[in-house]
Amino acid sequence: MNLPTVATRVQSGNGQGAVARLRLLLPEGRTLPDTAWRHRHHAMVGVLFGEAVGLLIFSLAEGYSWLHSLLHPAALVPIGLIALLIQDRRRAASVLVSLGLITACALLVHTWHGAIEAHFLFFVTIMVLALYEDWMPFLVAVAYVVVHHGAMGALDPGGVYNHPDAIAHPWKWAVIHGGFVAAAGVASVAAWRLNETVRAQAQES
Repeated sequence: MNLPTVATRVQSGNGQGAVARLRLLLPEGRTLPDTAWRHRHHAMVGVLFGEAVGLLIFSLAEGYSWLHSLLHPAALVPIGLIALLIQDRRRAASVLVSLGLITACALLVHTWHGAIEAHFLFFVTIMVLALYEDWMPFLVAVAYVVVHHGAMGALDPGGVYNHPDAIAHPWKWAVIHGGFVAAAGVASVAAWRLNETVRAQAQES
């Protein structure tokens, strides 16, 4: 796979305005070698399976019925299996895992009755998804957080939030949470950009 070199990107950005210069600071995406991508993909599917089991146990501990608790892994495990089956289609597989991992976060929040502590898993997941080094699964995850917090916050406020202002204004807090999730991804994007630069320099040399 030919990676865009640092020099090439700088030259392409010269004289093209602020947008082009900003683009130089951002990673290209989809430059991860196939072998490295597969290793990361398998690891993230493993995380998804682990979260499915963890949600089953936690749901039972919270007093939910077996039927309710089993619905969590029933929703997540097929996503992981399909993501493994279609791993030759990198973008589709990574988006599927992204949806699965963020859904696991949403299920934890629901199971924990909107506890603030449950929302921390969203931040961790965004950083994990940056390991794909692909914009699509990363942005899908951020969008999911905003839509989930707003839509589900409006339909079932107590299942997403546990404080009065958020329950009264779910979309306001959806934007707030989405903003913090996006901010949590900034460090990951910076590391991702550095990884691309190192690979490009190695290819040049």
